[in-house]
Amino acid sequence: MRLTNSTENYRGIIAAISPSMTNNVDITNPSVVAWWSAAYPGFGHFILGNYFIGFVLLVHEVLINILSGLNLAIYYSFTGKFEQAIQSVDTNWFLAYFPIYFFAIWNSYQRTRVQNEDYVIARQIGYDIYSKSMSMYSFNRLEEKKPSIAVFWSMLAPGLGHIYINRLLILLLVPLLVLIMYMSQALPALQYTMVGNFDAARNVTNPQWLMNLPSFYGFFVYDAYLKTVEYNDVYKLYQRLHLEKTYQHEQFQLPV
Repeated sequence: MRLTNSTENYRGIIAAISPSMTNNVDITNPSVVAWWSAAYPGFGHFILGNYFIGFVLLVHEVLINILSGLNLAIYYSFTGKFEQAIQSVDTNWFLAYFPIYFFAIWNSYQRTRVQNEDYVIARQIGYDIYSKSMSMYSFNRLEEKKPSIAVFWSMLAPGLGHIYINRLLILLLVPLLVLIMYMSQALPALQYTMVGNFDAARNVTNPQWLMNLPSFYGFFVYDAYLKTVEYNDVYKLYQRLHLEKTYQHEQFQLPV
């Protein structure tokens, strides 16, 4: 085990610390990751730290979903208006949605299995943590943090929990979330609901955009909780590497 500033032995690296982010590999349930990909393509890849692929899949999901009218069709189906559901679908885009959707689920599941294997191998052969945690613009300090606090701030305003744990790349989703909330008229609907004007709340909303909110909101809360737990584990491993490098006799080996 060693603390390193080199990424040459990439299979042995279980975490990379940068000023704006900590990206890590850990044991993750493939079914849970696949479920988040099914909830919204791209989310499963974000959980795994595959951000570029995640953003590509998410942008595809948003565009094709809007162009095909899929969310509107789902909404009408839930309310029993099946004729309107059929009419709301744009067949020029509808079939283009499904290949990428099922690929996102399958690919995130496969990637989770591979990353789980890499993590186990890294822990067996001696793992590395790549650290470059300071720059002139930012500083990322590993320390134990409370998952409940990350959940609280994420529920209050999605994105705040990720600022708390310094998982800043996820904040790139916040402008899209703001757009979804504005286009769906979610906040006016919430205000009408709070004063008991349920008809106005129902009439003001845009179902095509509103159907995106549960997945986004749930993902922000879940991801903030999960990554706080994982980052706490990385912090303990980081401490272990430092103490081993600084104080441990070279012939003494700690159990894995």
